Amino acid sequence: MIAMPLGISFPLDEREPRVLMRFDSLQDYQRAVGGYVEAISVGLDGMAFLGHDEAKLMGTPMNRRATLFWWLHQPPARQVDCINGPAVLIGPDTEDGETRDVPKSTWMLLFSTGKTFGVELQVVDSPKWHRNEADFDDFFEAALWAIELCMHRR
Repeated sequence: MIAMPLGISFPLDEREPRVLMRFDSLQDYQRAVGGYVEAISVGLDGMAFLGHDEAKLMGTPMNRRATLFWWLHQPPARQVDCINGPAVLIGPDTEDGETRDVPKSTWMLLFSTGKTFGVELQVVDSPKWHRNEADFDDFFEAALWAIELCMHRR
């Protein structure tokens, strides 16, 4: 029996938790996003978000958590595009086109509890990283702060 891939469901409503779950079929992805799916490359480890292919046309609101994760790894998309509606983060494809699990390091990071998140900065033309003093209890608040800091330093 082939193990089905683990993905992370990002509900639109932030009061709803993200869920690490197995997806057995295309229909499972479609149920999670509320319709036909489109892939949006994350730009990290071959991962992608699956979202409803007509979410923007239907006026579905921005998915803040999915968008922040995407913007963190896709700087050209910042404040230009966003992920609308519920989304599912999936792992890279195999050579046969099958979807792999979201990397363990990613889901462990996103589901960490009791952990403090920080932001490290790297000055242009320097190999050194510098830890900022701000601490965050939530990955997405740290991501937002890092993105805003990067945008103000351009």
